[in-house]
Amino acid sequence: MSPDKIPPSASPNMENICYADGAIPTKRFGASRVTATSWGPTPIRGAFEFYIIGSSVPIFLVAHGGKIYSYNETLDTKADLCTGTVLGATDAPTTFFQVRDKCFILTGTEYLYYDGTNPIATVQSIAYVPTIVLTKKPDGTGGLPNEKFNHLSDKWKESFDGNGAATEYIITKQLLPDGLTPITLSTNLFKAYIYEVEMIEGAGFTFNRTTWKATFAVAPATGIDNVQIQLEADALMDQTLITKCDKAVEFGGKNNSVVFISGNPSYPNVARYCWFFDPTYWPQDQDISVGNDARAITGWGRMNDYLVTYKQPGDEFVQWYSALDLDSVGVMVVSTNGLNDEFGCIAHRTVRPAQNGLLALSDRGVVWTWSSLIKGQANCKIISQGVNGKNGIAKGILDNTKADLALAHAEISGNKYLLHIKDKVWVLDLEYSDLANNVYCWYPYTGIFAKAGIFFVRDTVLYIGDKVDGLMYRGNQAEDANLWLDDGVAIDAWWTSPLMFLGGRNWIKKFSRIRLTFKVGAGNQHILTFITDQGPEDIVLTQEAGFFSASFFDAEFFNAGVENADYPSTQPEKIGYKGSYFSFRIRNIQPNRGLTMLAVEIDYSLLKKIK
Repeated sequence: MSPDKIPPSASPNMENICYADGAIPTKRFGASRVTATSWGPTPIRGAFEFYIIGSSVPIFLVAHGGKIYSYNETLDTKADLCTGTVLGATDAPTTFFQVRDKCFILTGTEYLYYDGTNPIATVQSIAYVPTIVLTKKPDGTGGLPNEKFNHLSDKWKESFDGNGAATEYIITKQLLPDGLTPITLSTNLFKAYIYEVEMIEGAGFTFNRTTWKATFAVAPATGIDNVQIQLEADALMDQTLITKCDKAVEFGGKNNSVVFISGNPSYPNVARYCWFFDPTYWPQDQDISVGNDARAITGWGRMNDYLVTYKQPGDEFVQWYSALDLDSVGVMVVSTNGLNDEFGCIAHRTVRPAQNGLLALSDRGVVWTWSSLIKGQANCKIISQGVNGKNGIAKGILDNTKADLALAHAEISGNKYLLHIKDKVWVLDLEYSDLANNVYCWYPYTGIFAKAGIFFVRDTVLYIGDKVDGLMYRGNQAEDANLWLDDGVAIDAWWTSPLMFLGGRNWIKKFSRIRLTFKVGAGNQHILTFITDQGPEDIVLTQEAGFFSASFFDAEFFNAGVENADYPSTQPEKIGYKGSYFSFRIRNIQPNRGLTMLAVEIDYSLLKKIK
């Protein structure tokens, strides 16, 4: 916005300054290197904390360079987990999620899992084998439909009631889409189970792939569903429907019992969901087409009992809501309805919860969606007008290209929404924002934050994965020694006041003195810039440190010291300018020095009215 139209609490030009301790302008903390040396010239693609059941110490997983590693931060060592049947993964943005005792990994090409002990493997290798029919008779008649085929598996079972006499069991032939031609059965050995005791084809039974008939050496005993025969066909299912997905969200209405995935470029508007608590089983009919076929699903978020699905702008509805229920026979049912037709999402990694709603980057800025009192409806509004730019005054969010906006990602850390776009992070400070009442506190970060390819919060601490190099950084904490360094580099931080017409626009004033009160700092040096009608002027300020207190002197033990309390220092400076307006900028670029401005006082007098 024009600097003369913003409120006194705002700034027309600030960088690497946050608000703290009651909305006080404060130089942000930096970040320190976690990995001492680079893992290689490719980005960090993803990170995750995998909690093994029974262990209080999670495994820190990192995706980099086509590998998945476990990383020991204390020792700064990594272990390659791709040492078994899977020797690598696609070097692409990687999605992790955990269900029960396994961590699942989507790369957009592979669907992998890690159990905390064995090397990473494909989920297909442990995919659930569905039993598609129950209580069949040995002659192949009767039976009740049961489970659906699994998208991830070319195997299935049929379950029979043994009668104590029959040795031949007839399988129902599965046909190609033409409805006439049987599918081609695999030459791999089939299995059978009698009372759950496994048999291998050729040892206890044989199978005729022409007649689809199993023959047991000994007739199975009488029982209900006591005989299962497991078969396999060549390329029965298109497993890429699952493996080419790159987005995932856990949802289940009032719990997170189901995983939804999407992102397959051949089916951009299709979401598929697994069986309860089992991401190895993706039933054949458990998918939903959300809106226009050509408009991709671009993000998900949970809001109350709903799963909110975002679409690309241009769809009839660009936000949808889904609810998950069970029908009368226990079959999962997902109902999906239009929610909002105005604000979609263009970067799926920007959807994050905030103040009982959801934040997402749309083609018109950051949109906040929150619940309506009317079921099935939601309220939506743009909350980034102040930093959207595209107004000829200053560059903002929407001055980036569509390609850069599509690569944006965000995280919530320290009650801040950190939105990374290209070479800047736009921070929505939720501590001082009231989204429902149109109070939005935004400010930009550069420096090490601009290097973020991913954000990851680990035990409340923000981690930053480099977007071009195999390096990882950790946000500095109050107890750290190098608070105001970005990987050893000084942070350039400044705050500029609004354009102030103190006493009216139509008066010439004489600006005589400014008094700046800073939080205590040991020899901090700042650059103070005056901005008036007569132009800018820079002044270097050396901030007073603490103060000596005689109460710290002890003659008996011969010690003395400086009281380490926050003792503010006030720096008065002459201005000596005349003009209709006044503004000032305070800047700190000193290595490992802070800047916290507590108060400002400006002395001026009215000279004459402007004719």
